Amino acid sequence: MAPMRGRFFDSGGRAVSGGALVVDGLVGIDGLGGRRRVGIFRALLIVVMGAVFIVAGIFIHSQHQPYKGGVSATGTVSGVHISRDSKGHIGYSRVVGFTDLAGQHVSVTDTQSSSNRPATGTSVTLSYPKGHPFQARIIPGMDWGPWLLIGVGGLTSLIGVVTFCLRAITLNAAWRRRRVS
Repeated sequence: MAPMRGRFFDSGGRAVSGGALVVDGLVGIDGLGGRRRVGIFRALLIVVMGAVFIVAGIFIHSQHQPYKGGVSATGTVSGVHISRDSKGHIGYSRVVGFTDLAGQHVSVTDTQSSSNRPATGTSVTLSYPKGHPFQARIIPGMDWGPWLLIGVGGLTSLIGVVTFCLRAITLNAAWRRRRVS
């Protein structure tokens, strides 16, 4: 009878365990308790998803900034635009009136809607490109939404990068182990 050590721990056994580590590193395999580990491909997907959140947050934040070289004005919420989505939910958008540099009264509707009805008579800050007051956008005082997206995206990307690095280390060890000596 051959000793057990020779059967399970020879170079063939090392190649098999190395191959299992390669599969684990690339796609992840089921661990104990049915928990699936993240492979290197999913880690890259997590990094990309985090980057999408970051880009979306930066874009939304840029839309809430005054136009470069534009005109700032103070307007008053003069009305409410009511809309319904495909599911029947009601959305309220502010209608803001202001006076442009030429002295004309201009009325614009906010591009964002909310489930809360805005109060009329409140003052808001607007910005518009010179000569184009109908392109005015409302500049919020403090805008948490974009910063929240950027923060969640950064955290998600960081988790993805750390997982990617751990999987890369696993793959490196697996390739080294797979080599038959």
